[in-house]
Amino acid sequence: MDVTPLNLRIFIGRIVHFIMKGTNMKNLLALLVGIVLTVSCASAQTELWRIWRPAGAVETMAQDNQGNTYICTYSPTADPDSLIQVGPDGTVLWQVALATRFHNVRPTANGVYLSPPLSLTGPVYYYDTNGNLLWSFSFPERSMFVSYPVVTPDGGIVLAYSTSPPPVGDVGFPPLDATIVKL
Repeated sequence: MDVTPLNLRIFIGRIVHFIMKGTNMKNLLALLVGIVLTVSCASAQTELWRIWRPAGAVETMAQDNQGNTYICTYSPTADPDSLIQVGPDGTVLWQVALATRFHNVRPTANGVYLSPPLSLTGPVYYYDTNGNLLWSFSFPERSMFVSYPVVTPDGGIVLAYSTSPPPVGDVGFPPLDATIVKL
């Protein structure tokens, strides 16, 4: 028997209520029903599925409307970073090697977007639901992402980035601009 903290609090509350109200058959019956409900409602969560990756870590995950989970992994060893699609039942549907590390995974009805982490630069990739790379989009030099991407209802993606103009003398860097783009 596994008793969760919430069920334990309910059980203790029923005992306190029983003691405070006095001993009569109605309160005794309420206490017994509370004990039965507490014991019968308590359960341990079981694993539904598990995936194991040797020598790697999960960078980020997201789930689409069909229950598929997209996992970006990276490896500190020679193994390539990867994007993995896992079905609702835990079956690995496909896995593709990635050329760089990604922090943002945004699924759509027809695929998944990958974009670099905030404050870094790099291309945005779009894979279809079968793991095929459909396109990539690169931003201008000296640009960095300044907001997490947003998937639009039509399946597009909106990203914000800033470009860093070259330093001006000893003043340092002038303020960054902000560009918002929909792909």
